Amino acid sequence: MKCFNKLYLKENKVLVLLTLLCLFLGITSIYFYSRFKSFGLSISNATDIAQYSEQIQILREELDNCRSGSLLIDSSQWKEFQATEWGIRMKCPDEWSCKEFDSNNIELIGREDSYGNSVHISLNISKLRDQDLKHPNYSSIIQWYEDLNQKNKLAVYYDFDRRYGAVQVPGTDAFIFPFYSSYDLKTLKPLILGKNPALMIESPGNDSLDVLMKEDDNVYRILISPIKSKNEDILIPFLSTVEI
Repeated sequence: MKCFNKLYLKENKVLVLLTLLCLFLGITSIYFYSRFKSFGLSISNATDIAQYSEQIQILREELDNCRSGSLLIDSSQWKEFQATEWGIRMKCPDEWSCKEFDSNNIELIGREDSYGNSVHISLNISKLRDQDLKHPNYSSIIQWYEDLNQKNKLAVYYDFDRRYGAVQVPGTDAFIFPFYSSYDLKTLKPLILGKNPALMIESPGNDSLDVLMKEDDNVYRILISPIKSKNEDILIPFLSTVEI
């Protein structure tokens, strides 16, 4: 009998393996079917599974948008506003107030926050020239911008002991240092303003946020204050409407 069994197994090895494989697949299918049932899903309906997969993908995309700060806000119906000095155009919500105090300063006043105070976002817009950089290693503002975009540490290097390019406040021992000297490369984020590339970067210790917009061979600096404005859900959608 034992000899018969060995002979049978030897001659029918493929059949035995197929039988074992079918048993394994059957047990596995029953297990996963019970798991899907416990989540209220039915694997018998392929359409339902496709719909669930699509909904999960949408949720993942919305989560990525929230993490990156690009909140899903439709700005197509916002009112247009133009700064007279540089011809910079932007949009803001209808319920917000946009005021241009002078050729470089714009203030946005919006809805009340949770404490009942109006939200203020102040923008100081300037066109950076090569001589404004006051950096010992750069003579071109464009080259400096490109290096900053690549997170080159040289772009934010500053020798505070030599105080190159610093301006002393009259009658005091205080100095005003070049704007880039307090930039933190770890906070650098690329943006698109209209059709133009831009960089957003923080200066720890300062109550402001810098946005640098590149347009052809020009670099514009948009100084945003107060710093808490960067947490407003309106800021990134608003900046995305800026054009020149």
